[in-house]
Amino acid sequence: MKDIVIIITLSLFLCATSCAQDIKDNPQFAKSVKNNIRKARRSSGISRPFSISKKDMKDIDSCRIKVYYDVKFVKDTADRASVCKDLQRLDIGYNYTYCYSRLLHINDSLRTIAYEKDENYPSKLDENDVLPEEILTNTKTKTLNVRRRMYYNYTNLCYNETAPKIEWKLENGSKTIIDYLCKKASCTFRGRKYTAWYTPDIPIYSGPYKFAGLPGLIMQISSDDNDYIWTCVGLEKGRPGDMITTYKAHNMKEKVMTREKIMALIKKIYKDPGGALGVGGPKELFVSDDRKTVHMVTSGDYPPEPYNPIELE
Repeated sequence: MKDIVIIITLSLFLCATSCAQDIKDNPQFAKSVKNNIRKARRSSGISRPFSISKKDMKDIDSCRIKVYYDVKFVKDTADRASVCKDLQRLDIGYNYTYCYSRLLHINDSLRTIAYEKDENYPSKLDENDVLPEEILTNTKTKTLNVRRRMYYNYTNLCYNETAPKIEWKLENGSKTIIDYLCKKASCTFRGRKYTAWYTPDIPIYSGPYKFAGLPGLIMQISSDDNDYIWTCVGLEKGRPGDMITTYKAHNMKEKVMTREKIMALIKKIYKDPGGALGVGGPKELFVSDDRKTVHMVTSGDYPPEPYNPIELE
């Protein structure tokens, strides 16, 4: 939205302060500004995943297999016809698996190149339409490290948890996915029911997101309401030198909390994006058509954003 910009320079911040009196003295103008902001029905962007320039890159395991999943998900349950699409990759090593948005990581690489050249970053994808969670699983200790990529306060939210024990029910039925004969299973996981298709031909007990524990690689898994669907579209054997690599960001913080606290915070952010914008970090300001008058976005300026997380509980 062309009238919404991120302003972090001191001069523009002073401009925001100086125009506060103008808004106060002109109720009609203040009402117009408020109405314009409320008409901005597009996401404020605060809850979207955010690409980063890489630092502290660390190889943690050799990558044996790369599994690519086409992902379809519904962000807004009031508009189920509007489906978002992502491409996720599951890197499988000897001691770790790592599931992440391949599209977002491509953006990370582009941003890193731009950062090193001191150039503007040319975004190549709509980051609103990718899944924000990255799941690093230690298959030996059965523990997960989860990082949720956020624009909120330039802070990625992180938590650790024991790998959840999923009670799978093996079902009758079979189908073929990219030439692999798959068997059927079902489960209930944190508020949603799922149907999975796994192949015993690849005896790796992993899958996308946090799904694991079936006697074969999960090739497809979908929630019964079709809000989330992962479908394998390709497999690639790791080459010598291929590694599972993690990294942090030059321009963002990482905050470690409990899963429960992070879920509560994210729900609050979606409920009041305007209020969340005022929590530290850069301020987002509304700029009028003459580019001279600005308005600090405050609580209630944006409508709630659609909230439909993978985990409902």
